[in-house]
Amino acid sequence: MEIYLRDLHVSYRDYDTDDDPPVLHQKDALVTPDYPLYEKFAKLTCQEEDWGLLDNWRNISHRSGWLKCLADHCATLKGYQLSWLKDADPYKLKGLRATVKTRQAKRRNANNKNNTE
Repeated sequence: MEIYLRDLHVSYRDYDTDDDPPVLHQKDALVTPDYPLYEKFAKLTCQEEDWGLLDNWRNISHRSGWLKCLADHCATLKGYQLSWLKDADPYKLKGLRATVKTRQAKRRNANNKNNTE
């Protein structure tokens, strides 16, 4: 459902028949912390950020682009958790894991800096 605030016109769209529907990312930002799945959503968002999956919003806005992004990052999504593809190229996987560790360290350092201020 879309509501145009200027004239309060309401339009509906059914994505059930769409071959390439939009994907909703960072669900934790759309719910309150008391929502039952908030923690799972927040952990998934952190993991997706660490893995570099959210770097190009234009490319991941629809399912086809999101699936390509997951494949490019040797990732698969199971429920609310990312995991590495079992058949991924080990050399590519080594580089991706190093990138993830670097991103995690940067996030930890930023969080520590914010907590000490």
